[in-house]
Amino acid sequence: DSSPSAAPNSMATAPHGWMRPGALVEVTMEEDGLYGSIYSAYVRTCGQNGNVEVEFQAFAVSTESDDRQREWVRASQLRPLPPPPPPRFSAALRPGELVELFHEDGWWEVAFLRHTAAGELEVDAKRYGNGTVQVEESRLRPRWRFNGTEWAPPTRSREGSATE
Repeated sequence: DSSPSAAPNSMATAPHGWMRPGALVEVTMEEDGLYGSIYSAYVRTCGQNGNVEVEFQAFAVSTESDDRQREWVRASQLRPLPPPPPPRFSAALRPGELVELFHEDGWWEVAFLRHTAAGELEVDAKRYGNGTVQVEESRLRPRWRFNGTEWAPPTRSREGSATE
């Protein structure tokens, strides 16, 4: 795929040793209300049983505290930070293509619908109760997939939408 939404080299390699204490990673959430969304966190401790303690950037312990929430998650929920979107990646988006929207300090899967006359992008965020919304390109990124060692751009189906 040579579209602008594809990575320049098709695959981007993750930094060696990315899951180590102090590393900034992304966590795929599994809790009700957040399921499938992705939030950044720092790795604090790597457990012996395949669990990792993380400290979320977005979640405070309480409204009275600046301390960040810590939680034990499965290592399989973690991934390194993805590569940045290619320049003007949204120009090649097709209706129905899945992308990620930055919303409430996390990344949420949405479907691209169209470019608006005002220069924004309209996305379908009904899955999260937000309906159809118009956003700036800076709030979207490709729906990269991490295979354990490398990042892969989304692939396109015959209908033009991205698939896993």
